[in-house]
Amino acid sequence: AKLYRRRLGDSPVELKIFARANRVRPSVIPALRDLNITEVAIGFESGSHEILERISKNATPDDNMNAARLLFSEGIDTVVSYVLGLPGEDNVSLNATLDQAREIRRLAMEHLGRPPQEIIANIIEINPGAPAFRDLVRALPGKYRNRDLLDVKETQDDYFRVTFGLADDAEVEAFRHRLAAYGSRINELGSYSYRAGWTWEDVAHAV
Repeated sequence: AKLYRRRLGDSPVELKIFARANRVRPSVIPALRDLNITEVAIGFESGSHEILERISKNATPDDNMNAARLLFSEGIDTVVSYVLGLPGEDNVSLNATLDQAREIRRLAMEHLGRPPQEIIANIIEINPGAPAFRDLVRALPGKYRNRDLLDVKETQDDYFRVTFGLADDAEVEAFRHRLAAYGSRINELGSYSYRAGWTWEDVAHAV
């Protein structure tokens, strides 16, 4: 940090970084200030303790909130991102995520005097090599083994059928619409949001 500041001099350059919640501690704040970091992005993924355990996040909802609280109190914006549709997702976990996102907005208003730059709720994307894709290969080997060129929505829908035991297309669409409704409410809490993984139909249904 000191070397960077010597080279930076009095330049007004501001930096934005990614971080893990369990590594945001009071001891790192001086370094963040030396580097003129004004925004830290953290993947919270979910407000549910159970879901974070299922995906081996190695962070708890309290870890995530403590990181955000510390950053906001130091005048550093926190970009929070969530992934909806993770294994175990239900109304309880969705409400926990929405409640946490609302608390993030409240903290930003308290310490920054404005909403956070971004609170993002994306729908899960099933990418080759990811645990969710490996589960899909085991369940549907004839369709997904040795495939890496995938249709995003089709893969999501197959994942929802396999993971949540959804019986038909109507149940899949109802589940997507429920995720989209929560996602829309979360995305509205920040100043800006980039929605990844959603179809136009998902977004239109949530409006």
